[in-house]
Amino acid sequence: MKKAGALALTLALILSLFGCKSKPKAKSQTGVYFDTVVTLITYEEDAPKECFTLCEKYDKLFSATDKDSDIYKLNHAVGQPVTVDSETAAVINTALGYCKASGGALDITLRAVSELWNFKTESPKLPKKDALKDALSTVGYEKVQLNGNTVTLPKGTKLDLGCIAKGYVADKIKEIYEKHHLSGIINLGGNVLTVGKKPDGNPFSVGIKEPFSENDYVATLRISGGSVVTSGVYERCFELDGQRYHHLLDPKTGYPVENGLDSVTVLAESSAEADALSTALFCMGKAAALDYVNGKKGVYAVFLGTDASLTVSKGLTLSNGVITVDES
Repeated sequence: MKKAGALALTLALILSLFGCKSKPKAKSQTGVYFDTVVTLITYEEDAPKECFTLCEKYDKLFSATDKDSDIYKLNHAVGQPVTVDSETAAVINTALGYCKASGGALDITLRAVSELWNFKTESPKLPKKDALKDALSTVGYEKVQLNGNTVTLPKGTKLDLGCIAKGYVADKIKEIYEKHHLSGIINLGGNVLTVGKKPDGNPFSVGIKEPFSENDYVATLRISGGSVVTSGVYERCFELDGQRYHHLLDPKTGYPVENGLDSVTVLAESSAEADALSTALFCMGKAAALDYVNGKKGVYAVFLGTDASLTVSKGLTLSNGVITVDES
């Protein structure tokens, strides 16, 4: 349900700081977790090893494909209750809150549907209608029963925490940065979380990707602290008979959402919130999403239309391709 493969980053950081002659210089470390590239950038000191230890821990908890993970066990429990790790339960509970708040535009029980779509194959096919109909009958976040650390799913219903897991992990890594008094960037496959400012006191610049382009950006966000997450049609997709199909699926139809948007970028203090809302707002459509985000304090969104238009929510200013948060 979520965002990119191991090498397909949804956002690209504009890191001119690497070429800067001033000190301290940025240090970068990478690893592969959550089926994506994790990049940790710090100054002077390397990121603590415990950051990657955390990634390994959460990868094993939240993976939908690892047979030892909480989510895999839930998805194969055939209607029986499963006791999960307290953090897994907490993430499920938080995700369910966003599902409800979005009116079901975000739905973590879409796994049975998304399994029918293969965006990696060189010979793509559309799901069979009967199979899609059966899978849709299992969808509905209201079906999830959560009692403490015990989770029960109806037979056939499957969870996917891809809409929030990387954001949750980024927030946890941020806690480690702050404990060690580090500033820098946490990038989990395009889920970008900045901590503090650059050593020269300037804000970080995060580029919003131009769809289907490797190195071009439609705008640049200037931020000091906070997370930036994008959901876009270009992240995983294929073309068939002249029609493009992408991985952002409508929980009601099981087909890719078609609403005139190419991407939605969310800026929030919490990366988990930005992660969940980027998918939710995309699926809601621009008009409903603007109403929603304009009513939330400290959360901002940038909408990129299929016509290349850019629309920003309240609290953001767009000028000459640069987006900033209004200080007022």
